[in-house]
Amino acid sequence: GGTGGKEKLVIFWADWEPAKQMQKLVAEYPDAEVEVKTVPWDNFESDVKKVWTSQNADAFDMVVGDSPVA
Repeated sequence: GGTGGKEKLVIFWADWEPAKQMQKLVAEYPDAEVEVKTVPWDNFESDVKKVWTSQNADAFDMVVGDSPVA
C-alpha cells in the first residue's frame, strides 16, 4: 500500500511512449498514488521474470506487456 492510508499502484512497463504518457497522466491526478516503473525493451522480459522468481515478488502490482511490434 501507499502512505497516509492510500493504496499505491505500481505498474511495470517497458520504456516507450505509452508508458511515458501514462506517467504524465498520473501527474495530473495528485490524489492518485501510481508509480510507473520502466525498463528498456531489451530487459523487459528478463526483469519481469527476475522479480516474479525473487523474494521481491510484490515489487509491482501490474505488468503491461504490450509491444510496439506489429
